Amino acid sequence: MGLVSYVSRGIHAAKELINHDPKDKSFLKAKPEVFDWGEKNTIHRLIGILNKKEDEKTVYDKNSVPIEIDKMLNKSKEHLYCFLLKAQKTEASCSYLIERSQCDFVGGIAKERPETRLELVNFMKKYVVNEIIKRANLACENENSSHSRFINYGGLIIKGLEENISKLGESNEKIKLLTSGNGDEHISTDLTDYVNKHASYSVEPEIFYPLIIKYYESKAESLCLPSMEELDTLINSVVKKIEDIKLLSDSEVAILLSNSAGGHTASHFHKLV
Repeated sequence: MGLVSYVSRGIHAAKELINHDPKDKSFLKAKPEVFDWGEKNTIHRLIGILNKKEDEKTVYDKNSVPIEIDKMLNKSKEHLYCFLLKAQKTEASCSYLIERSQCDFVGGIAKERPETRLELVNFMKKYVVNEIIKRANLACENENSSHSRFINYGGLIIKGLEENISKLGESNEKIKLLTSGNGDEHISTDLTDYVNKHASYSVEPEIFYPLIIKYYESKAESLCLPSMEELDTLINSVVKKIEDIKLLSDSEVAILLSNSAGGHTASHFHKLV
């Protein structure tokens, strides 16, 4: 970057900072625009700036780039898809959109919500259940089971989680954190509301799931939460338990489910299955 260009961009950033009203969000309401290769390159450039180390960022990087990103993301779904796909690859850019939607803006200063950690736990509980359903073949039919399609699979999943969280929790206290909350997750809906409020289009929460999973992966250690590998071990353990149970007769399955403790762990998962 030439000296004149560098100085010009610095002056522009300073003016924006001085004139910026934190209550004014009108600049975010973008007009619909067609996504093209030039826009893709711009998004990649902006993400590259997000991923700079803090001491390498200029005044322009810190104050104008977030505004540019918001304007870009709000143009079309294609702009958002491009950003999400690229942003998932690194922690800084992965965190950007989530932390922006999870903050309260007071006088232009972002203050992170104290319940973000619990929100992540609630989201990953839903992820664990969905992965179990995806990996386990729930079409249970065998010679011992004449009414297998009526088996309470929700009960099997809850029982599997109950037993395996208890078992794995003996050597890994972090796994027990999956029972620390009993509410709905709001991270995906906060992201959805944040985008839909200003964009020229609308999206559903599911579009953000891969981004949130990557965000969790990058934050798990610092927040003392179970790693993705540890969650994967739990998921596979429950899937194996379900596969073993499916070999039993209907009456044996009924007895097994009736003997389930149905206690603390079950109460945290019953709404998810």
